[in-house]
Amino acid sequence: RTGETRWWLLAGLALGLGFLAKYTAVLLVPAVGIYLVLSPSQRHWLRRPQPWLALIIAAIVFTPVITWNAQHDWASFAFQSTQRAVGMDQWRVRYLLQLLGTQFIVATPYLFVLALATWWTAVRGWRALLADDTRLLLVASATVPLLLFAFASLRSLVKPNWLAPVYPPLIVLALQAQLKQGAVPRALKIGLASSAAVLCAAAAAVTLPNPWLGVGNTWSG
Repeated sequence: RTGETRWWLLAGLALGLGFLAKYTAVLLVPAVGIYLVLSPSQRHWLRRPQPWLALIIAAIVFTPVITWNAQHDWASFAFQSTQRAVGMDQWRVRYLLQLLGTQFIVATPYLFVLALATWWTAVRGWRALLADDTRLLLVASATVPLLLFAFASLRSLVKPNWLAPVYPPLIVLALQAQLKQGAVPRALKIGLASSAAVLCAAAAAVTLPNPWLGVGNTWSG
C-alpha cells in the first residue's frame, strides 16, 4: 500500500526466518504470488524488482540450512520430499476422514466450523473478494495449505499440526465479520468459551502416556 521498498525487504527477512523455523513457510510464496496475480491494484509488483529481492533475501537467510543439507546428502530435504512421496502411491479416503476428525478437535469444533464456513463464503463470493485486497491476501494464505494438505490426506497421513497456518487468517476474517454486527454475538461468546474448554482438555490429554489411537496417535509423548 505504501509502495516503500523497505517493507518488501523486511518481508524477505521474515520469510527467511520462517524458512529456518519450518519448511512449510514456503507456502507463503505461492500464497502471496496468487494474491499479486489476482489483485488488480497489486499486480504491478510482479513487474518490479522488490518482490524478487525479497525472495533473494529469504534465500540468503536460509543459506545455513542449504549448506548443512549439502554436507549431509540433502537429508532433511529428502525426508520432506522424496521419502514422504514413497508412501503416497495409493488413495486412502480414511486419511482424509481422519484429518477432518483431528482438525475438528485440534482447531476446536467452533473455530473449525467457523473457519471453513468463512473460507467457503469468501471463495463463493470471489468477485467481491477480488475487490478487497486485505480479504484476498488472507484467503490466499489459507487456501494454499488447506488445499495442499487436504489433497495430500487422500494419499498419506497428514499430521494435525500441518494445517496450523490455515486458521489464523480465516479466524481473523471470521471475527471481523462477526464484530461488524456491533455488539459481540452471543453465539461467538459461547463458541469461544467452548473452544477454550476443548483446548484445556486437549492440553490435559497430551499428558496421557500412549493412548490407543492407532496410526492417529501422532502426538503422545
